[in-house]
Amino acid sequence: MLTQLHAIDLKARAMIDARLATIGLTGAQWRALDAALEAPGSSSADLARRCGVSAQSMQTIVANLERDGLLVRQPHAVHGRVLQIYASNAGELRHAEGAVVVSAIEEQMLSTFAPEERTDLGRLLAIMLGSVRRR
Repeated sequence: MLTQLHAIDLKARAMIDARLATIGLTGAQWRALDAALEAPGSSSADLARRCGVSAQSMQTIVANLERDGLLVRQPHAVHGRVLQIYASNAGELRHAEGAVVVSAIEEQMLSTFAPEERTDLGRLLAIMLGSVRRR
């Protein structure tokens, strides 16, 4: 089953990267915007943990998003060396565009499931995720 989950993950990432490219984002950039919107003021290291990438990779992602005007970094009020990251207005708009793309891919992937099967799948995946988070 893990092989199947991995294959689904790889295919989904490839589809997301290909389709997000049409709006000038990668999947990793969209996930970073998503994390920045979920937890405004996070550090780059915090975003890296939320997105499951290395701190070095997130530094590059954040730098590129900042260069493109989609993220802004501001010094922390107390810990001046810590840079807090926020999505800009343009970043929020691009994230929303990306959310439409990602939702369409999710819908495509679930299109053969009946509504009750989708509910069951979501419930089972949540249980599985919960069991690995506890360890």
